[in-house]
Amino acid sequence: MAASNEQTPLLSSEGVPDNGQVEPQDPDEDVSDCSVEATREDAKDTQISYCNDAEVAPDTSSAESCTLQSDKCANKKILGIFVVAFDTKEGNILEWSSPTNLPLEDVEFRALISGAHTITSDFIYFKQNEFYGCASYEKMCVLSEMERGARMKSVGVIVQRHENLAYHLNFLAAQVRQMLTNPGDYKDLQEYYLKNKGEIVTPAQSPLQKNYSYSTIATSNFAQEKSGTQCLLSFFQFFGSQVIQLWRAVLLRRRILFFSPPPIGPVCMRVYCLSLLGSHTTPGLPKHLIKPLFYVNIVDADSLEDEFSYVACTTEKIFEEKLNLWDIYIDNQNVRVPQSLKHQLSISSQDKKRLAALQNLIEDPTTSKADYVEFFKQINNCIFAKLYEVGQSDNPILNHSAILDMGLNPRQDKTFLIDLAKTHGFDVTIESDRNCCCCFS
Repeated sequence: MAASNEQTPLLSSEGVPDNGQVEPQDPDEDVSDCSVEATREDAKDTQISYCNDAEVAPDTSSAESCTLQSDKCANKKILGIFVVAFDTKEGNILEWSSPTNLPLEDVEFRALISGAHTITSDFIYFKQNEFYGCASYEKMCVLSEMERGARMKSVGVIVQRHENLAYHLNFLAAQVRQMLTNPGDYKDLQEYYLKNKGEIVTPAQSPLQKNYSYSTIATSNFAQEKSGTQCLLSFFQFFGSQVIQLWRAVLLRRRILFFSPPPIGPVCMRVYCLSLLGSHTTPGLPKHLIKPLFYVNIVDADSLEDEFSYVACTTEKIFEEKLNLWDIYIDNQNVRVPQSLKHQLSISSQDKKRLAALQNLIEDPTTSKADYVEFFKQINNCIFAKLYEVGQSDNPILNHSAILDMGLNPRQDKTFLIDLAKTHGFDVTIESDRNCCCCFS
């Protein structure tokens, strides 16, 4: 559906800040575009993801007879369950967990976020070692001088895959309220763990790993289509044309950190949405172009320093000063891009066409989450397919025509292409405007 003359485009490229400057199109250049037609796909066996505090996750508190041989049932399996609390003398503490040998070092700082005392409820996604966790947080006012008038707890679970987190949120939200009113009663939590206990599954064992691309798994198992669509729509509306900068940063596998004061739940969903912009089905490339770490605390600083690529969020303002830990810092709608990346992330004439096509999808009421994912997947596949084709040819030179076939601008996107090829190890050479070549691999 085309926008009317009276409607202001949600993704207008006008007024882009300096860190995302739009480069003018060359007037004498015939710039073609890769196909960005989005296809409609029905997403099955999907689950709600929280976009905001008003959304409700499905009831998963009842026991179901299922095994890890079923994709749907495997999504409900957990590796452990825990309770963290704020103690006025000791600070954040791990109050209880099952099983007792579950590796939960520093989980009390991830599941009970910095600044939690300023809000009454929240949900949190985070990475715990090689696994993922989610927790529901709540604060209750109490008449207790020892607790300084407030009781704060989070109840969470650990799962193997981040796509499986949302299945447990409704149960966790109910249980954290019970923990606040009936401290020390862990019977329901232990029962939930025993009924939903799963084994650690290696990639070779997991039925989910066979013949699935990242985008397919995420679309099928992480969120109900309606809720997932709204998450992405809100993401696009919130960042406007800066979505293109973020998409380019994902392809370049940069370290991206969102900052926000509490609540952090909606920002965890921005992390998830941004990771989807790297969806692709290109053989030989990482399934996840950018790793979603979700919420990170200052206790994660050392591990972040070792990450080659990630997208995460935090409530700790101190991260703004730690320039060695991130490449792009996002505070609300302010996408802070360092000078060294400004040219690679600039919005080109081709990107204006992409924004217009994305705008049409946004204005179409039938557009689904699968459509948005497919939109970016087609663009990404087009770019990577051409890099593979040229890189494996006898004459691995990306000429003017090949770059146009990728849906990129031969002049404006040269720096981006050089960085992209280096990042992913493509042994190709770019033909310059003066018929000399820039070699990179």
